[in-house]
Amino acid sequence: MYKKNRSWMYDKDAVLYGMQSNFLEGVGEFIEFALEHPAYMSGDKIRCPCSKCKNLKFKDPHEVGYDLYAVGFVPNYYNWTSHGEPLDPSVIPQTVGSSRYVP
Repeated sequence: MYKKNRSWMYDKDAVLYGMQSNFLEGVGEFIEFALEHPAYMSGDKIRCPCSKCKNLKFKDPHEVGYDLYAVGFVPNYYNWTSHGEPLDPSVIPQTVGSSRYVP
């Protein structure tokens, strides 16, 4: 079972070039998850969810890891729908003042 608390995805500081150990571990788990869903891949490549590629480009998993270490995840990608995870409202953070209804 993968983490539903994905705050690690945006947990950066000055240590390890901005990466916490939980971030490094989480990126590995993310890539493992993506590789387990070949229907969402293009050959041996997965979508890159970095803030630069925004899930639009398919890349080698090692390149995806590098991009995530370098520039981080696209904002608010707590639910990995572009990588085979079903939509789960429990992992979508609520926004104060949002007009979106979340039961």
